[in-house]
Amino acid sequence: MTGPLPTIATPKGKLGALDGLRGLAASWVVIHHLSTNRLIGGGALLANGWLLVDVFFVISGFVLAYRYGGGIASRADLGRFVQRRIARIWPLHAAILLLMLLPRLASLVVHGAAGNQLFEPGGHHSLGAFFASLFLIHGMGPYSDAVWNGPSWTLSVEFFAYLLFAGSVMLARGRLTIVACALVVAAGTVLTVSGVYLAVPMEWAFLRCVYGFFAGVAVLALLRRLPPPDPRRRPGAAATAIELLLGAAIVALIAGGGQRPSAMLLIPACAAMVLALAVARGWVAHILAREPFQSLGAWSLGIYLLHIPILNVLYGIARRYRPLGLDFSKAGWGTAESVVFLVLVLAVAAAAHIWLERPARSLLTYGFAGRRRPAGAGGPAASAIAPHPPSGKEAT
Repeated sequence: MTGPLPTIATPKGKLGALDGLRGLAASWVVIHHLSTNRLIGGGALLANGWLLVDVFFVISGFVLAYRYGGGIASRADLGRFVQRRIARIWPLHAAILLLMLLPRLASLVVHGAAGNQLFEPGGHHSLGAFFASLFLIHGMGPYSDAVWNGPSWTLSVEFFAYLLFAGSVMLARGRLTIVACALVVAAGTVLTVSGVYLAVPMEWAFLRCVYGFFAGVAVLALLRRLPPPDPRRRPGAAATAIELLLGAAIVALIAGGGQRPSAMLLIPACAAMVLALAVARGWVAHILAREPFQSLGAWSLGIYLLHIPILNVLYGIARRYRPLGLDFSKAGWGTAESVVFLVLVLAVAAAAHIWLERPARSLLTYGFAGRRRPAGAGGPAASAIAPHPPSGKEAT
């Protein structure tokens, strides 16, 4: 299963602005968790940073539809699609889980099973939760809260959204947009009628993902009706104004929280923003398509998945050491500690991208033969990140 997947006719060019938006949002999630762990102050935008999960669901749906919206026509295509999705999201996730498992195994050897978290029935760090996380089913209902590496619940629900997307592409036969709209309406209606809106418990997480993900799929149909951007043309004032207005609307909706009916408007606002950035005619899209946002976009999976484990490591260090006079305990955490933490997250995420994500992705996609990528096998990769739900205030 190594050949290229056929694709639909879509506007040419990399969706660089969406990569930049992904990187910016991933960085904001890190700051959000500094606030929820009471390490820095914060207002409504930081407190409600968990709503960025919906931004990323929309980006994922849009980019996957852009890349594969007409290219999954057989079981072989489906197998290649799933293989590439696993290669994209699983290696770093699995590596982090194994690293988190090691100290608990060491404790098991030294102290025995008594009191070990691995054997707590239904515990956040039990063996059952470990294997549920490893096989990406932990966000699909078996647990009422995030387990092991908390933010990874989104990888679970997105993976099953990938499967639903692939099935829709195969069965819709050119009517993917209609199917996507129907799924958006159905999921949005259930969330609204139930009164949970976007502040869903973990058991509803997949439905929330479907609402955002397929909104991104649906809005691609509008992009196909527009002419591709001219790279020689300077960004326009009108397009920039639209981007800024949509950005302001998203900020206002996030600040308002996810527990009210107006929160449901966040999804169409994000879909409109994704479309505006994909058209790439304003200064916001122009800036996001450049450094440093492109690097942040490339490292975004690592930024998202690694920041909670790194925070927990620093908490552990603070119990015994004060390296360079830094105090990473909650009581001693200050500006210097925040700066060091953010630099560490970026550095480790960049290293993980270069030395783990890319080689593992190539290995899982093309095998040990190391064959070069087939022509046409590239293109934008869907986002695999999303912020932590409002199910807990502490790092986990």
